[in-house]
This record gives sequence, structure tokens and C-alpha cells, in this order.
Amino acid sequence: MTRSRVSGASRAFAALLALSCASFASASPVTVLSADLLPARRFPGDLVEARLAFDPGLSRPVEAGIVFPEPPPGFREATELVEAVLTRADGRWTCVVRFRVWESGALELPAFTVGDCSFPSLAVSVESALSAFGRSDPLPAAQLEVTGTRALVLGAAGTLLLLVSLALVVAFRILPWLRALMAEWRSGRTRRELLSAIAWLERRGDELEAAAAWALLSSRVRAWLTHAAFPAVAALTARELASARPEPFAAEAWDPLARLLARSEAVRFAGRAAGRAELAAACAAARAALETWEETRHAGLR
Repeated sequence: MTRSRVSGASRAFAALLALSCASFASASPVTVLSADLLPARRFPGDLVEARLAFDPGLSRPVEAGIVFPEPPPGFREATELVEAVLTRADGRWTCVVRFRVWESGALELPAFTVGDCSFPSLAVSVESALSAFGRSDPLPAAQLEVTGTRALVLGAAGTLLLLVSLALVVAFRILPWLRALMAEWRSGRTRRELLSAIAWLERRGDELEAAAAWALLSSRVRAWLTHAAFPAVAALTARELASARPEPFAAEAWDPLARLLARSEAVRFAGRAAGRAELAAACAAARAALETWEETRHAGLR
């Protein structure tokens, strides 16, 4: 319903505009002799009255008035004609035209026609109400900031940066160092357990059966190799261990231990006989392998 009213008003305004253009084409132009504008200072939104004294020339004016149609919504311009009246006093023709201004700056009253007279456009100056009364256009207000907000934000950003830096240091420096330290501790613990087992077997190995003595020695050797070489040692057979020597592990230390584990499997699972002397020789070989491993490791660290 509203859209149809607006479209009807637009069509009516277009028709009146076309009619005024036709009358403007048939009307005779006049010569404006003087123009007085009231009020003297004009601001946007004011209703301005212009008194135009004119020479009709060839036209034949008649005292009359005209009310200009209001433009439909959306067609408002910088100046809008409201009404115009032709009067004659003391043999002088005057046109009083009222119009409304909507913008500031140098504007122009558009040409218009009243009866048989066609009036040219008229320059109109309109002041800005803000600058006229010593004011300026409103500026955006400064952002409200609670006291201490900047310090809080900077402190939070600095704390976050510190935490990220600390996390990186922990991830790439401290954690690897802690893992290496724990691995070294486990290796040292299993090494000490192996040396304790060797010392006990050298003193009291004859108190155990051969299979039990060799099981104790081989279990301690495998536990130490798990931390000193690689964790998969516990799942490998003696034959697999013979060809699985790690790169940093010297052959002088690895091969005797692999032979010891192979002999232990033969005694424990195949029922091979092994005397006291062979067990003592195996303990001595294990101790020598430990010493060789330590010498190789210390040489690599230097």
C-alpha cells in the first residue's frame, strides 16, 4: 500500500515537472533588476523569502500566485520551491518567492515560471550553523579507557610472551636434557645392578644351579643393554643380538655380551652343561665388556 502511494506521488511529481517545463518553454524570460533575501543570514532548514524586482519585457504578467508541489520522499534537493506571488506596486513588478534550503554553502534557486513570466536561477549562500556560532563539526569521542588498562594489556602480553618462550625452552632444551638425564640414571642403576650380580656370582655362584646362575647373569645383562643400547634388546634372541649391534656400541663390548647371552640360552633351555669355571669366565667377560663400553663412551665424550 505504501509503495503504491510513493509510486503514485512520483508519477504526479514527474507530470507536474513536465508541465512546468512545458510552461517554462512557452513563457517569456524576464530581467531581474534586484533581489533581496530574507533572512539576511540563512542556515540549513530555513524558509527563505526572495523579493525579485523584474522587468517583464515582452511578457504580460498578471498578479497571481502559485504553490509548488512538494517533492515526494526521496526527491528532496538542496533547495525546494514552496510558493511564488506576482505583485505590482507603483508601476513596478515584484515576484515574492519562498523556498527552503537544506544544505550549507553556495546554492542555487532553480529557475521557475509564474504565469507568463520565466525567472532565471538565483545564487543563494547558506551558512553552516555550527561555524556561524563558533562551533565545529562533532569529532568522534575518544575511546573510554579504564585506568590501568594499558598497563594490564601490556603486562598480559609480556606474560604471554614469557610463557611461550619458557614453553619453547622447556620443550627444546629442558625436556631433552631431562630425558637424557633419566636415561643416564637408569643406565647407571642397571650397570650397578649388573656389577653387583657379577660380584655375587663370583663369590657364591656355586650355591645356585647352573640354569639359575646363568639366568641371573643374562637378565642383568639384558636390563643394562636395554638402557645402554636400545629398548628392543629385551625382545631379541641371542642370535639376533649378534647382528644387531648399535653404531655407537663398540664391537669389543658387544660381541662378548652377545656370546654370553647365547651361552645362557643354551644352558637354560637346551640343557647344556656349564661348570663353575665357565660361569666365572662369563662374569669376567661381562665385567670386561662394561669397562670397554665405559672407555669407549668417555673417549666419545672427550
